[in-house]
Amino acid sequence: MSQNRTYKRKILNFSVNRAMQLRMIGKLTCILLLSLLFSSGVFYYYADRQVTASFLLFHIKARNFLDFLLPVVGVSFVISLGLGTIASLFFPKNVAGALYRIEEDVRRITKGDLTMQINLRSGDEGDSLAEQINQMVKLFKETIISAQVSLHQAQKICGPGQEMVPPEHLAELRVSLEQIAQQINKFKVAAKK
Repeated sequence: MSQNRTYKRKILNFSVNRAMQLRMIGKLTCILLLSLLFSSGVFYYYADRQVTASFLLFHIKARNFLDFLLPVVGVSFVISLGLGTIASLFFPKNVAGALYRIEEDVRRITKGDLTMQINLRSGDEGDSLAEQINQMVKLFKETIISAQVSLHQAQKICGPGQEMVPPEHLAELRVSLEQIAQQINKFKVAAKK
């Protein structure tokens, strides 16, 4: 039976992978700042141009300043939203691309290919996850190789077609089987009660 843990999610938790969180927050803040700067520039341009051009004409066409500014606000909002959306399309590629590559490589590893090594592009997020998976695969590979060597020795001792192991080879067989057991028992497969 596997051990289920419940993890409570905090609203802000900068202790977990702080560098990656700060990079993501910085990129999102830059996208937001650029959109707001664009909106502010549009507001300033139209407000300054229209109000100072002819104050008398302004009173004739609009009941108040908000009636005049409403179309500009709407157009500026739509343009800023569009530019922000386009900019944000490029933001997740470093995270999504890395996760996709890790997922594909882990799929190959679960099929038994322990020669697989996860390599990410420079600038991609998830380097520490890829490194941990590579270390885990290396440990599994070393353990399996050691168990295979011990198993091969045990098979050699028993020999093909032998019904009984000769007494002089029994000690060697026990050593090989003990080595296999040590390698396999390294792994925890059941929760402690």
